[in-house]
Amino acid sequence: MQTRPAGRELTYAVGSTIHWGDSAIDVGQAVQAVGATDDGVVFVRGDKACPYDVACRTLWFTDGAEPVRIGTVAGNWIRGFGVSLASAGSTVAWSESETGEYVVYDTSLRHEVGRFGSDRSTLLAVGDRSVYWVPDERQCVEFDGQCMRYTDPIMRFDVTTGQQTTVPWESYWATRRSWSRTLMSPPHGEEISDASGTHVVRPPHADPSLNDKYSFRLEGTRLLGDDRGVEVSVRLAQTGQPLQVRMPAGYPSGSYFGITQWLDDNQVVMWSEDGSLLVCPVPDGRCRTVVKHGGIISFAGRG
Repeated sequence: MQTRPAGRELTYAVGSTIHWGDSAIDVGQAVQAVGATDDGVVFVRGDKACPYDVACRTLWFTDGAEPVRIGTVAGNWIRGFGVSLASAGSTVAWSESETGEYVVYDTSLRHEVGRFGSDRSTLLAVGDRSVYWVPDERQCVEFDGQCMRYTDPIMRFDVTTGQQTTVPWESYWATRRSWSRTLMSPPHGEEISDASGTHVVRPPHADPSLNDKYSFRLEGTRLLGDDRGVEVSVRLAQTGQPLQVRMPAGYPSGSYFGITQWLDDNQVVMWSEDGSLLVCPVPDGRCRTVVKHGGIISFAGRG
């Protein structure tokens, strides 16, 4: 096992080669999906039969040595795979294809640390030392494109001990908001304006959406959250400071971008719709292009 500095390496794949910082790792077959933890790279590989072959739902891990099989994941390369990685640390969680259970795996220990739920459950958030989930997706009581609030019980899985406890929604929301590498958008119940100046009022009782990823269309410095041209306020959850994004020359106004990875608390990796990867300091957002046409960058679908 290699010793790595604090933070994460820029990670993407082209063909059968995973680029992990300065390392180029050939895993023998085309990479279908890839993501990084602090310890190495989690990925799915396979040939043209991938949408239909169970072997192409096998999840692997490598730190530059021979890949190790760690499980089987639900999904496919067209619609995406049910894998979530903590934005910091060693925790990976995925929906298992055979049982529908969620599996939690620690890449620093190289073994599974627990299981929970079913194919009716919903994963809320994967953190460095804890995972939050809801037993039944029908518990959603506030919906605005995605669920903004659930009824109890919300479950907390402790990665270190394997213990599970029931927590109220307010406790989850406060804890999730305190995590580093977390974005909050938009403040619901706040009046915002779309491109025409029309006021849009978000649901008054829903909590802000919290996530470590975010996709948007950029016009100048304005982040537009959907095709209607509604400007959104994306902030760092810990501090409330607005996320600033300044792209280098060459990207047309109205281009789509998205945060796909955090390198550390102060740097994010963004993809652009032309396939390039950019590294952006947070929160000043003066991005620089580091890879043109970066290939596979996540577990999201391509169909």
